[in-house]
Amino acid sequence: MKRPVKEIDTLSFMVKHTTGRRRGNSTRQVDYAIQKLFEGYEVIVYDHHESGDNGNVNRELKRRIIKRLEAEHKLLTPRQVQNLKKGGGLYPYKNVICEDNSRNSLWLSENP
Repeated sequence: MKRPVKEIDTLSFMVKHTTGRRRGNSTRQVDYAIQKLFEGYEVIVYDHHESGDNGNVNRELKRRIIKRLEAEHKLLTPRQVQNLKKGGGLYPYKNVICEDNSRNSLWLSENP
């Protein structure tokens, strides 16, 4: 089954700042990505920094999305679920976090 793809529109999240505290651009991107993941989309992650051309920053944003899904929604990656089950643990949640590093994308899939 093919998933609909949603690229994060980085420009719509930009809030200009001149001095002092940052404006939460990355946080808004994480929130939006998680919302789209739960709507069934595959999300291709590009950070607002350098218009999405910086691979390290894009990977960091993807890492933040995964960490938030783990912390707030108790979702794990398939490898983490496998390790948990090997240790005799249970994973009672419906979805797992899947990723494609070549496309820098994430999606939620049924728990195997």
